[in-house]
Amino acid sequence: MNVLRSTFSSLQNRNFRYFWFGQCISVMGTWIQRTAQTWLVYQMTGSAFLVGVLTACQFVPILLLTLVAGTVIDRYPKKRILLLTQFGFLLLGLAMTVLIYTKLVQYWEILAIAILYGILQSFDTPTRQSYVVELVGQKDLMNGISLNSTLFNMAKIVGPSLAGILMAQFSVGFCFLVNTISYFAVLLGLFLIHQTKPLASRSRQRMWSDVKYGLSYVWHQPNIRLSAELMLVVSTLNFNNNVIIPIFAKRCCIPARKSMQICCPPVGSGRSSRPSS
Repeated sequence: MNVLRSTFSSLQNRNFRYFWFGQCISVMGTWIQRTAQTWLVYQMTGSAFLVGVLTACQFVPILLLTLVAGTVIDRYPKKRILLLTQFGFLLLGLAMTVLIYTKLVQYWEILAIAILYGILQSFDTPTRQSYVVELVGQKDLMNGISLNSTLFNMAKIVGPSLAGILMAQFSVGFCFLVNTISYFAVLLGLFLIHQTKPLASRSRQRMWSDVKYGLSYVWHQPNIRLSAELMLVVSTLNFNNNVIIPIFAKRCCIPARKSMQICCPPVGSGRSSRPSS
């Protein structure tokens, strides 16, 4: 019992518990939608390049806006920002669900929604990460960060797996519906959080001055700069999975399954098997 209490000590905080469990459901839904979205675009276009454009449209706004978003986040209560971003995600998910079920969805509409999603995520992700500090306090800070990181890594594994099952059993549109519903969980958790004094700075400096100070601080702190450089490399290479996996599944695994062959050698086999040309 003592081990469990120390492992999940930050969950003893009622506000963080509401926030964390809401995120468990919502982040899982996000990865379900992200997987279904790339598969939908590849089915519609048959182009790996256009799938890559979709990924760029979703993540380029994050690259351009995150520094500015950080200064905005510090100036306003984080709970209010999260309510706005999560409700915005809900509306975008609902729009995609309606477009798919009414068979009106087009590629340019998916790109537009992806850009809006990226803009919201530019504000949502740093807000969520800094909100953990505000909810758990200094005592359970490391435990809260660890649980938050565990949540996101678990969602990256479980979410795409669930997306595959849902697409096979129901439809691509059903994945977007599940994601839309999942946002109600985090919104409910945020409404249940009660803070006596929400933190918000009253900086009188201009936003660009804050951005310049933040970049200068990172550059002159070797440990932080190294972490930022490593994240740049990992993130640049890692997001290629969103493009590669649906193309691999469509071109290799599905034809192999239809012809009763497999892409990889069976367990215990000493030689590889190639699908017939």
